Amino acid sequence: MSLKIFQISLIGLLMVSTPVAMADTSKLGVEFIGNYSQTSDPIQTNGKSFTFKTGSIGLRGTMDYDEYGKVFLQYGVAYSPSESANFIDAKLSGSISVQSISYGYIYPYDIASTPWSVDFKLDRTTSKHTGDNFSGTYNSHAATASVSATSEFTRAGVAFNYQLSDNVVLTVGAGSYRWDIEAEAKGNLDIGTTTFTTDLKDANGASPSGTDGFYFVESIFPLLDRETKLGFRRSGLNTDINNTLNEIYVEIPMDFY
Repeated sequence: MSLKIFQISLIGLLMVSTPVAMADTSKLGVEFIGNYSQTSDPIQTNGKSFTFKTGSIGLRGTMDYDEYGKVFLQYGVAYSPSESANFIDAKLSGSISVQSISYGYIYPYDIASTPWSVDFKLDRTTSKHTGDNFSGTYNSHAATASVSATSEFTRAGVAFNYQLSDNVVLTVGAGSYRWDIEAEAKGNLDIGTTTFTTDLKDANGASPSGTDGFYFVESIFPLLDRETKLGFRRSGLNTDINNTLNEIYVEIPMDFY
């Protein structure tokens, strides 16, 4: 499903989150989301490498069912002023813009007569990375290029929540996720009209992918009368070398009435 379809779906969810009559068993909501993520080292695969660092902001629409948990859909945009890619024959750098969609499900379970609860989480994020002003070299010749990439992360995890006070919650959790990354560069040499295309695929035509673990810590606390969530997630992203993806994120509920 395209990003445009998800944008339309999210806008529709936001429109119905105005004060209308709703069933007692469900609640619609909207949250502001923001994050910054970066790998500890450039991602290396099949003798090729590229950097990954970006921050994003966006909106999340939620529907919370008392008995069945919460579903969410979110859309975000991001920008990175300096990324680099080494496709062996092409060494390029430039700025990247990103559009991301995520959707998921959270099932909460309260442990009776204790301050503890457990959340079971499943979500998927798809991001489109585009850059039209990359420059560098191709086979030692000066070149310009446009770069397009797609990254997909599918996560399953469990969170353990501790109710520290009436409005403060501390959380630790862990899980496993599947990641898939595709990238391609199309460009022109500065000599004549020569064009080129290169990508991250290996000799068998397969793009890099894998399954790794992650853990996270979070806290919910009051900020300007809102239950703000601040979290940190550390994920393995192992290809030709062991690597980690570090992410800081914030979620702030919004009221439109």
